Amino acid sequence: MQFFENAGFRLLQAEEALSHLPDLIDRDRDTVAALAIDWETCFANHGALERNPKFALIRREKNVRNSSAQKLAHLQALTPEARYEFVLENVKTILGSVLKMEPDSIDPGARPNELGVDSLAGVEIQTAIKTEFNVEISLLVLSRNEPIREIAKNVLRQISLNAMASA
Repeated sequence: MQFFENAGFRLLQAEEALSHLPDLIDRDRDTVAALAIDWETCFANHGALERNPKFALIRREKNVRNSSAQKLAHLQALTPEARYEFVLENVKTILGSVLKMEPDSIDPGARPNELGVDSLAGVEIQTAIKTEFNVEISLLVLSRNEPIREIAKNVLRQISLNAMASA
């Protein structure tokens, strides 16, 4: 049992394992198992797993989560005015990446449609904001065609709401 836990795996209590049963039944397999895996520990103890291409998405998710947490920790250390500027610069960077533009060339007063944001770009921007700041920005917010500065304020409000909810 000790090896099992030290390797990054843990046995699930019956109630938790049974909560996964509907998903497991849908897999149409004769034998199934449910494990809770601590990927950090598992990768640390089994380097070959981390290098295996099959686990690339797990590694990417771990890196994104760490990056987002670092960004949010940095944001909390800033003054309220600096927080807005930080979020605005990051939103401009996201827009620049999606639209293949230099972030510095994006006017905070510009509206998304003026920059060429269509529905596909809107989804990419929404996903990037979720990845960067771990907040959900509705496509409706982007489709209201508010200036970029207002989108940044909306992102900052969402970050603040999430911080209050988790405190």
